[in-house]
Amino acid sequence: MLKLKTLDAFYKIQDCKCDQDKTSDEEKDKGKDKGEIVDDGSKEAIESMLITEKHAIDKDNCSSYAGNYKSYGEVGKPGWFTKDLLKQFFPDLMSNKEIVDHFYTKDGKQYHADNFAITFKCEENTKCGSNINFTWGGPSSMWCNKGGKTGNASLRCPEDFQSDQTSVCCPSTAPYWDYIYSKNFFLNDRCPNLVLDLKGKELEECAGKTIVAKLKSPLIILDYSNKIIDKDGNDTGIYYSYLKPFLNPDGTMKDCGSNAKCQEYAKIIDKILWTSDKEVTLKIPDNSGEKSSYSPSVGNNQDETFSYHDYGNDLI
Repeated sequence: MLKLKTLDAFYKIQDCKCDQDKTSDEEKDKGKDKGEIVDDGSKEAIESMLITEKHAIDKDNCSSYAGNYKSYGEVGKPGWFTKDLLKQFFPDLMSNKEIVDHFYTKDGKQYHADNFAITFKCEENTKCGSNINFTWGGPSSMWCNKGGKTGNASLRCPEDFQSDQTSVCCPSTAPYWDYIYSKNFFLNDRCPNLVLDLKGKELEECAGKTIVAKLKSPLIILDYSNKIIDKDGNDTGIYYSYLKPFLNPDGTMKDCGSNAKCQEYAKIIDKILWTSDKEVTLKIPDNSGEKSSYSPSVGNNQDETFSYHDYGNDLI
């Protein structure tokens, strides 16, 4: 069994792994992610990663926004990655090289996600599901409304998906403010971009419970100019703003009547909407709410499973 005596020891191991065959930061990320991106969508509950002080200073892996973990009080809280959700919702998308390659690039060829709405709910304790939020330390072209409130997001997701029982996350309005946003949404598995935004006793009460994530509105892939990319990675030439008025919030087409454009879009709608009926389960660690003397440890299944180490103890 692996024994790590200190938080620094854990990060030294991780840093060593990250520095092997290092070229540019972008090439390093691209190579790492490409080796992990394929997934059959059959994974069970997604374990959390505790956000630590190390995340808050790790600008190499968590980008220049890392300090926001501490500034916004997210250190010590359990977090997750949208990448893990997307692999279960859309295994075909996340293994499509023609599309995935465009999530890495810094230039005008980068793609981003739009239209989606993901809800989070906990049947055991509604506060645990209704307080899932985006992280400022891992910004990712996504805002979340906790418990039906706007909160610190700059917009509201569609009212159809708002509830005091759930949290809902949807696209931001500035996906290309920084290229790292789209990359964090699709590919990041180092620095959480979702967080259980509770503290103290409320966080303790969520320990060991599960949250169910559902896709309530389909995801659409857009290029840098907001044209729709189909499921085969082809540019349809259709601007998302042209299609959106004809879509219901759940992604179904409105009644086109005699509108020729609407009828044209209806013919290709199944080729551009990424949908999923899968319920993805997020697991809250049993030690949620304890003092943040733990660090995430990657086991044999590096992409899915996280456990915790105390500073001076064996693997818990």
